[in-house]
Amino acid sequence: MLQKQGLNYINQPRFHLNSMEKSTSLSVKDCRIIVDGKVCNTNIYTLNGKIVKIGAFRPADTVIHARGAFAIPGVIDPHVHFRMPGNETLETWESGSKAAVSSGITTVLDMPNNYPACTSFEVLQQKKVFTKDSYVNYGFHFGACKDNITTLDRISDIASVKIFMGSSTGNLLIDNDRDLLRIFRKGRIVTVHAEDEELIRSFTRIANLNWICKKIVPSHNDVRPNICAEIACQKVIAMSRFTKTPAYIAHVSTKEEIESIAKARLGKVPVYCEATPHHLFLTAEMCSDNLTKVNPPIRTERDQEALWKGIRDGIVDTIGSDHAPHLLSDKRKDYFNAPSGISGIETSLPLMLNAVNEGFLSLPDVVRLMCTNPARIFGLRNKGGISPGHDADITLIDMNMTKPVVAAEFNSKAKFSPFDGMKLQGWPVCTIVGGKLAWWDGEFYVKNGKEIIYC
Repeated sequence: MLQKQGLNYINQPRFHLNSMEKSTSLSVKDCRIIVDGKVCNTNIYTLNGKIVKIGAFRPADTVIHARGAFAIPGVIDPHVHFRMPGNETLETWESGSKAAVSSGITTVLDMPNNYPACTSFEVLQQKKVFTKDSYVNYGFHFGACKDNITTLDRISDIASVKIFMGSSTGNLLIDNDRDLLRIFRKGRIVTVHAEDEELIRSFTRIANLNWICKKIVPSHNDVRPNICAEIACQKVIAMSRFTKTPAYIAHVSTKEEIESIAKARLGKVPVYCEATPHHLFLTAEMCSDNLTKVNPPIRTERDQEALWKGIRDGIVDTIGSDHAPHLLSDKRKDYFNAPSGISGIETSLPLMLNAVNEGFLSLPDVVRLMCTNPARIFGLRNKGGISPGHDADITLIDMNMTKPVVAAEFNSKAKFSPFDGMKLQGWPVCTIVGGKLAWWDGEFYVKNGKEIIYC
C-alpha cells in the first residue's frame, strides 16, 4: 500500500516543483509489475522520459517508494471529449487533463465534435494550442464530413478518422453509403459512432407523437433501440471487409454488435471495438433520470452480459470512458432537452479495478484493455508497456484502497456521475507522465503532457 510518508524525493524538498521539472531521472522503488501474466517484485529506473531498466534499484533525482503498489503502463483513454474549442464552460484542457491524470490516465485521444468541429487542418492546429495546459499526453481523432472527404489522406499526425453515422455536432454526420465507402477507401483507420441515423429519426418521430398525443415520456432506448446499432455495425464491418481498412467501433453496447464483430473476426475482417464503463456497469433498469442519458443508450442486462462475455472472449479490445462533460443543470432538464453524455474519465480505471477485485476480470486484462491494445490499435509509439525503451508513463495502483466515488470532488468541470456514492476497491495513487511526477495523493505536480508520436 503506497502511503504518504512512503513518497520520497532524493536531494529535493518535497514542494520544489522547479527542481522537479529539471530532474532527468526517476526511480520507482519496490513496486510490483505483471510480466507474462505473473506478478514480479522489482524497481523501475527512467531517464530523460524513457524506461531504461527494470530490476535492481538505481538511485535517481526523484525516487518514489511504491511500498509494493502495482505499477502498470500509463492508462490510455482512446475516447474523450474535452470540449475545446467552443465549449470551455463544460471542460478545458487543464480541467480535463487534471481529471485524467488524477485517475491514472497518462494519454487521451480527443474526439472532433467541437465548435467548430475538427474537420480542417486549421481547427486541428487550433486544438493543439489549447493543450499547453495538459498534464497528460494527447492525440486527436479527425472528423470526416461530406466536405472534406477528398482531403482526408492529406491530414497527418492523427489517431484516426472519425465517422458519426448518427447525428452529432455541426456537419459531422455521414448518413449515406457512398460517402462512407469513399472514407473507408482512404485506407487509414476509421473510428465509428455506429448508430443508423435514418432509424433514429424514425423512432424519434414515433416518440414525439407519443408525447404529443399521450404524454408518454420515452426512454432513450425507445428512440435509439438495439437495431440502430446493429445495422450500423454490420455496415461498418461490410465496409471494412470490402476495403480492408481497419475499423474501430466506439462504445459497443449491444449483444448483436458483439456477435457481429465476433463473426467478422473469424473472417479476418480488421475490425476492433471499444466498451465503456457505463455500458459495462449500468443497465437500463438501473437508470431513472437523465444523468444516464447517453448515446448509445444504456442497455439491458442481456446486452451487459454480452459485453462481459466479449471481454472474456477477447472480442472487446479496449475500454474508453467516452468522457462527455455537461452542466449538471442541463442534465436535469426534461428528456427532450437534456443533453446526452456522462462524465466518465474519473471513474473509468477505478471501476475496472473494482471489477478485478470482484472477479469479473484480471489485472492483466485491465492492462490489455486500457494500455496495450489502445497503443497497438492507434499506433501510439512507445506507449502501452513497461519495459526498456517505452515512454516513462506509469500508473501506480493500490488494489486494497477502498473509498466511495465523490462526484462533487471531481477535477472535471462536470461534477456528476451515475456512480456517485458507490464504494470501489482499487484506485490509482500516483501518475507519472514522461518520467515526471504528475499527480500523487490529490496533489498535482509537473505538467508534462506531449503530443503523441505515431508509428
